[in-house]
Amino acid sequence: MQGLTNFDLPVVLPGGVGVFAMPCRYFVVEWLEDDLESYIVRANSGLKESAEKLRVFNEAVLAVEAIHRNGIFHRDIKASNLRHRWDDEKRVVVAIDMGTAARIDSGYLALSYDAGPVGDLAYSSPESYGRLAGHRRVAPFTDIYGLGCLLFELFNPDHFYRQLEIRNPRIQLTYAAMATLVPINAKPKEQIEGWRAAIEKFGPGFVPVEIDAPGSTVPLAIAAQLNGLLSRLTHVDYERRIADLGAVRAVLWPLIRALENQEIYNRKLARTRELRQKKLAAARERDERFKARKTLTSGKC
Repeated sequence: MQGLTNFDLPVVLPGGVGVFAMPCRYFVVEWLEDDLESYIVRANSGLKESAEKLRVFNEAVLAVEAIHRNGIFHRDIKASNLRHRWDDEKRVVVAIDMGTAARIDSGYLALSYDAGPVGDLAYSSPESYGRLAGHRRVAPFTDIYGLGCLLFELFNPDHFYRQLEIRNPRIQLTYAAMATLVPINAKPKEQIEGWRAAIEKFGPGFVPVEIDAPGSTVPLAIAAQLNGLLSRLTHVDYERRIADLGAVRAVLWPLIRALENQEIYNRKLARTRELRQKKLAAARERDERFKARKTLTSGKC
């Protein structure tokens, strides 16, 4: 929900300090206590738990998809800004803390975004470091990037940015060099052209992060598919990221079903093995009784 209120802004006047009532638009979201941090810190690598993590991620995708559908981008997507509640035994994830959010058709609050990202630096996209954090048509891709960070951290003990830094030790210097190719206070089209030049020059040198990094709990059976998805969510070039979040969910559900089916198969296989062991044990017991009776009979003769 959106609203409009007056913000009392102190103004220095010749006779002292006055107060100017400045109209400000704001977003209102429901407050939910339970965030997704518990799923980030869980290290269980079982198929059932992995399927549950992917279901949680699917709900996070739906949450971002919902605000994008309403012409809003968040710019600070991370686990602590995603909360969940239960509706009829179904988990629903909601994006909260819209302090960095804006509407695609809203005006700019800052004259320049030369200072870099507006959200958590560890979850900010490369282009937001390159003076494009405020661009209304580009900024939604920061949310896509944030979802990629979340996907990685669901299966890894380390932060995505930390792993990116390990693979690209000079990443902040690279971001700074890329930003120099984006003109300050220029027209949006000129800045985007500058960023494309930066991608052409520096993009090939970026080493991507893989989801099955050391310490990862991602099941081997779906590692390749999730690596492909992670690459499309966190690509250094926002124009090569997935723009349609429905396509993300189309990748997730077959993987969820595959893990669920594998879990069912494993349970059935374990049950079959248990029954077989019981039958073998019973057969051995019958053989022992038969041998014992045969021995007694031989002794009587």
